[in-house]
Amino acid sequence: MEPQFADDGIAAFVARASLGPLDVAEMRAGVAARAMGRAPGPELARVHDVSAAGRPARVYRPDEAASAPLLVWLHGGGWTIGDVAAFDRVSRRLAAASGVAVLLLDYRLAPEHPWPAAVDDAVEAISWLAGAPAELGFRPSVVGVGGDSAGGTLAALAVLRLARELPRVRPDLLALCYANTDLAGDYPSRAEKGSGFGLEVSDTEFFNGQWVADRTWWSAPGVGPIHSRDLGSLPPTVVVTAEHDHLRDEGAAFADRLEDARVEVIRRCETGLVHNFLMLDEISPAAASAADRFAVDVGDLLRRAETASSVTG
Repeated sequence: MEPQFADDGIAAFVARASLGPLDVAEMRAGVAARAMGRAPGPELARVHDVSAAGRPARVYRPDEAASAPLLVWLHGGGWTIGDVAAFDRVSRRLAAASGVAVLLLDYRLAPEHPWPAAVDDAVEAISWLAGAPAELGFRPSVVGVGGDSAGGTLAALAVLRLARELPRVRPDLLALCYANTDLAGDYPSRAEKGSGFGLEVSDTEFFNGQWVADRTWWSAPGVGPIHSRDLGSLPPTVVVTAEHDHLRDEGAAFADRLEDARVEVIRRCETGLVHNFLMLDEISPAAASAADRFAVDVGDLLRRAETASSVTG
């Protein structure tokens, strides 16, 4: 049977999608060129750059409140490509639709900086926020951490490490969008959706190898979050996958593991969509709506955590 896509925009994207040669320098140049061609995202009350524990970052604020929930966003790109400029529109849309502030972190990239450098950067930035640094311009009332694709992997690993090593700064929310939760896994969706849907299994394996060259480490708990023994330490978590994405089933398996560990989970598989749909809002109304649903989930859970924090503390 022919796959059913959410709309004509997704079908057209799949028909022409290809990462091209798997060359890091060329892919980075392509990402930069595509970023220049995107329309600006929504206007917000304030957008400014900061240094988050020594790493470049950009803060997106939908309002000028003195205290507000904050989402730390870790962008996708196979731990190898992507930066603040490439994910500026995504971050603006997240802030506008969620109604919470977003901090987009420019973490170190592989292969120059392999695992665990990006996880270290995320942990240090989240810990830095605990001190309510003045350059943010407001005080984070609660903090969530999220990411798409490889950024979702980093988000889960960073929150797990903080829960284990620095529980006083454990974030209040984890939000994953089509995340790679099991680098070594073998799931039905890898065969069903592994070719011809924009992201090939071979692409993912290339990126995995750039980040962690030794394949025997791909199933280590510090690399693949699904292998962690302490998933019960995670805060309420949003897990969103896409029907036509070969990472779909490992995302579902991660949500299953969380539910088994009695973690509150909001889970959803977006029908007819493909990997990277957060970046496809300009060509696909369905992708735009799915991105907004994800943002609303994040905003609702962070505001609930804010209310609970004010009551207890």
